[in-house]
Amino acid sequence: MASQSWSIYSAKNKVLVPTSVVTTDGVGMKIEPMGIIDLDDTNALKRALLDVITKGNPIVPHPSQDEMSKVTIHKKLGFKSYKAFNHEANAWGVVRNDRIYSIDFYKISSDGRGYNSLPDKRMNFSTDTPVEIVVDNLIEIIQQAHH
Repeated sequence: MASQSWSIYSAKNKVLVPTSVVTTDGVGMKIEPMGIIDLDDTNALKRALLDVITKGNPIVPHPSQDEMSKVTIHKKLGFKSYKAFNHEANAWGVVRNDRIYSIDFYKISSDGRGYNSLPDKRMNFSTDTPVEIVVDNLIEIIQQAHH
C-alpha cells in the first residue's frame, strides 16, 4: 500500500476536513468538497473524517497554475489571509502506510511560512486498528486542543 495522508484544520470552533488527493504529477492537494463542521458536533465530525479517510487519496489530473492558486483553505474558516490562518489555526495530519496510522499535530513554523510536526504529540496505531478507533482518537485530540 502506498502511503496516504489527510490534513485537518481547526479554528474559530470549526473543523475543516478537506478532500485530500494526489495529482497525476504526484503532488498532494486539498480540494473540494471540504467539510466545515462545528467543533462540538462529534457525530458530524466522525462522519466527515471517516468519509475522507475511507476514500483514500484519489488521483486527479494535475491542475494548471491558475487552478492551484484558487485553493483557499484559509477562507473556508473565515480568515482573510493565509498568514492569519497559519497563526490561529491548528493542523493535524493523518498518515496511513503498510504498518501504521499516525496522527501528527502541527504548529506554525518560526518563519510563519508553514507547519512543523511536533513528534512528542504523535500517536501511532497499527493498520489492523479499526479506522473508527483512529478517528475517535483524532476527534478527542482536536476537541481537547480547543477546551
